[in-house]
Amino acid sequence: MVHLDLQTMLYIAATCILTGAGVLALLLRADRHRMRRDPATPGTDTADQGLGGGDAWNARLLQTVEDAPMLVWHETPEGRITWANAAYRALVVQAGYGEPDTAGEMPLVHLFPPDPENQVDDGPPGRVAVHHRTGERTWWFECQVQQAADGSVLRYAVYANPVVRAEDALRNFVQTLTQTFAHLTIGLAIFDRGRQLALFNPALSELTRLQPEWLSTRPALYAVLDRLRDMRMMPEPKDYGSWRQRMADLEKAATDGTYEETWLLPTGQTYRVIGRPHPEGAVAFLFEDITAEVSLKRRFRFELELSQSVLDSLEQAVAVFSSSGRLVVSNAAYAGLWGVDPSTTLGEIGILESIRAWEAATEPCEAWARVHNFASRSNGRQVWTAQVCMPGDAAGKLHCRFVPLARGATLCTFMPDTAAGRADRADAPALVEPD
Repeated sequence: MVHLDLQTMLYIAATCILTGAGVLALLLRADRHRMRRDPATPGTDTADQGLGGGDAWNARLLQTVEDAPMLVWHETPEGRITWANAAYRALVVQAGYGEPDTAGEMPLVHLFPPDPENQVDDGPPGRVAVHHRTGERTWWFECQVQQAADGSVLRYAVYANPVVRAEDALRNFVQTLTQTFAHLTIGLAIFDRGRQLALFNPALSELTRLQPEWLSTRPALYAVLDRLRDMRMMPEPKDYGSWRQRMADLEKAATDGTYEETWLLPTGQTYRVIGRPHPEGAVAFLFEDITAEVSLKRRFRFELELSQSVLDSLEQAVAVFSSSGRLVVSNAAYAGLWGVDPSTTLGEIGILESIRAWEAATEPCEAWARVHNFASRSNGRQVWTAQVCMPGDAAGKLHCRFVPLARGATLCTFMPDTAAGRADRADAPALVEPD
């Protein structure tokens, strides 16, 4: 007889627990040894009682399965439970399906359906719920089956309530996110670490014209981009090879958090697409329709260019200063008169710098001292004019006009004393200079 130490026996016992066929064989062997030790059982060979070491070994293994934290029970081919460990019997009491009798024996009732879903030999475990008899509580288990050659089965059930709670919490969190993002006008698409679509909002379908039913199948990132290209919902590629490389660069840039691009679509729409990394290797893409914004900017730019062209066509030198004294508008005549072109000057030009330039280019006069005080006031201002002498005998005079504008701005116009200027001023109404 081979004698094994305690550590070796425990190791073999653990191996048997992890192997369904081993536990089944253990239970059958234990049942046979029980029959051999029972003199009243027909055909019992009492001579086998000499295997004391084997009986102790089987008893130890059986006790290990008895005390296992998982539910383990044996069923005949007809579905009758012939044995169940302590965890199973305790659940029978907890669920309200039985109590020990006067002899301490526990009724072996069925807590699980005969054939739980997804339970096959050596296959993935099936999720099964055990409900309290009154319905006030539920226990979830991951179940698995091992079948013997005679048709009997050994079933396992591992407690799975924490997993179910975590899945419910995740599901509720995703639903909350979905409801939160449902009212956004920006399309949102979050791809998991495997680049499968994990979350999207209704705006994504509206902007990209991708059907929600198809998006619900969790397509891959490249499948989404391929379909957008086929539907002409992204810039037209020159060739497919370069487009695939560009999409690979897009994914890499989004993972690094640096992807931001404006898509000019063949339909005339303009989208802003932003890629941002998310935890656990996920990546999110934001799709925003900025067609109206781009059109507004283009129209505003056109109006500015048109206004500047109108100002440049005037013979008068025109300059507008903001309430803070910053030069915001001037024309070509102003740059020619004073030798200062704001479009070629670094930094901002203020009213003080402009007055110094005017003083340096004209004869000394009191008008320039009054300009700064006029431009710095916001209330009680009126239109006034002044004449400034230009240096040199033949230079003549410079007619200046200062007009208050909205929000504290000031308009300054300068007209040299030429024949054309005198004709214009003759047709213009007289201006009263303030006291």
